[in-house]
Amino acid sequence: MIVRNGKADVMFVVAFPRYPNKTIELIQLAKRYKVKIIGLSDTPKSPIITLADQYIIIDLESISFIDPFAHVIAYLSALIHEITFLDESKAVNCLAKFDEGVKVGNEFYTDDGMDAQTEKPNQISYLSSFYPMDTKSS
Repeated sequence: MIVRNGKADVMFVVAFPRYPNKTIELIQLAKRYKVKIIGLSDTPKSPIITLADQYIIIDLESISFIDPFAHVIAYLSALIHEITFLDESKAVNCLAKFDEGVKVGNEFYTDDGMDAQTEKPNQISYLSSFYPMDTKSS
């Protein structure tokens, strides 16, 4: 897609430490084809930011293998929410195409046919759930 569309495209790249080499290579390829790069990372020294045409920096308070990214996810959620309001019908159309693609590719779990699997012999379960279960049919 990068080679085909080139400068008509915009690539939004999100990367935090440890910056994946494949992501950096993809940005470098996109730059060769004049794709505009918007980067989101943690520091101006990030390889994502140094390659980006525009950027957003969201500082991470600490670095570990289980970084707390809640503030990054909240920002991205708000950004996506606002972008969908720019052209709601196009956003709905794109989401429908995505859903169709992942359905064909069997990417996500669905509960189709689960009714047959839910009828099990009396089993003692030591797990509890807050999900309301139908206890009348047991």
